[in-house]
Amino acid sequence: MTAGLMPCRPSMDCSREPSNFGKFTDELSRAFHEYLGTPTIIIAAFVVLGIGMAELEQSGIPAVNALRESLHAMVFGNVEATREILISSAQTLITITSITFTVLLLAVQQAASAMSTQIIDQFLRRPINQVLFGYFVGMSLYTLITLAVIGPEFNPVLSTALGFVFAGIALYFLAALVYITLTQMRSGIVIHAIHDETLNARLRMLPLLARTGRAPRLAGVADLHTVPVRSRGDGYISNIDLDLIERTLPAGADELEIVLKVRIGSYVAHDDLVAEIRSTRTPAAPNLVETVLRALKLSRARDLQLDAGHGVEQIMNIGWTSISSAQHSPAAGAQAIHALRDLLASWSTPEPLAQMPRGVRPLPVVYDDNIVILPLRSLESLAVAAVESRQHQSFGHVVQAIATMYGRLPLELRMMSEAMLLRILRGLEHELLTFELDEALKHAAERLEAAGGARIAECVRKCRMQERAEVARMAR
Repeated sequence: MTAGLMPCRPSMDCSREPSNFGKFTDELSRAFHEYLGTPTIIIAAFVVLGIGMAELEQSGIPAVNALRESLHAMVFGNVEATREILISSAQTLITITSITFTVLLLAVQQAASAMSTQIIDQFLRRPINQVLFGYFVGMSLYTLITLAVIGPEFNPVLSTALGFVFAGIALYFLAALVYITLTQMRSGIVIHAIHDETLNARLRMLPLLARTGRAPRLAGVADLHTVPVRSRGDGYISNIDLDLIERTLPAGADELEIVLKVRIGSYVAHDDLVAEIRSTRTPAAPNLVETVLRALKLSRARDLQLDAGHGVEQIMNIGWTSISSAQHSPAAGAQAIHALRDLLASWSTPEPLAQMPRGVRPLPVVYDDNIVILPLRSLESLAVAAVESRQHQSFGHVVQAIATMYGRLPLELRMMSEAMLLRILRGLEHELLTFELDEALKHAAERLEAAGGARIAECVRKCRMQERAEVARMAR
């Protein structure tokens, strides 16, 4: 893999229908990538430590023997006492850990039902949770290994003493885990964690964007040979292996281009058009078609590691659940709106593309990047939820968010935001014009006019005055 490019984990691709074994390996790879990797390393370290301590105590090293004898004189006086202590310690720790984990998982499930299933994803992805879970399981295995090596002639006093230290740390970690888990269930913490990971996912996408174009070069060329590339599998596009495409490109690739019809995170069904290979000479060779299909990696679920659009949808889903009549939680909805506005602000200005390593060249591959549109569309969806639940606060937040960003958007997105505002403002007839909503509309009109959107600002003012007139008419 070329340095600086997005990593391609082993996965399914568009070239074939995945076998049952392929589906299993994809799920296993995803499990280790999202959660099991860190706990497995920690558990393995504890197992190695347990075996290593047993070997060390029986090595006959004078310094080790002296330390063993000094501990033996103070604690763990005989084999049976050590065995009973280890059995009691292991049983107590496993029982307490099991109860604590059960209660915490119930808390996570309750929070997920209140906001969104994205709570579970974030809980599993957090490194601190992975480290703590790995520590508890690994320490339990360490205690069992120490218990297993006890014999009539061998009393592992050093291993047992170290196990007691680990047990004390574990009990403290249990108390810390309760606080950490409950803190992570707060809507603001979850939304900001997804927000930060979404920005990181976008940064990981920059190498791909640096090596691909945004618009076709050969679109207006006469006598253009076009070969459609259709998927033979189904799933979500999880990655694009540009190195594989580069190795298969023929000489004279300047007269050829590959126009991708999918993006990272797109769902692909059987026989969907995923790309077109265009050439000014002869049609593309079958091996290039096969390479493009193998380069488009598939997964059964979307992955926030590389899919920034998935992060936007997660924030929108939490905001929708919070704002809609399912929960009626304007505070969590406002946090989702603020996070989406920040994503729009971060992506509305041209991004500095990643520097390509020496020897790496741009490829004749067209990737239609639309990430900047997604936060804007999500804000519009949250306005719909606010109208459905009659949450005037959330409705005002959405209007103000779009108005605030209006002057910082490129021309195409300005026109899109104007059309969105016109559609959103139709929902005012279903909202109660509270003082808060009235002020939000007033400030939105001022910001739109200051940014050069006089026409849309006037529309906002008219809608506001119509609602004020309706309130005045009812007061007569």
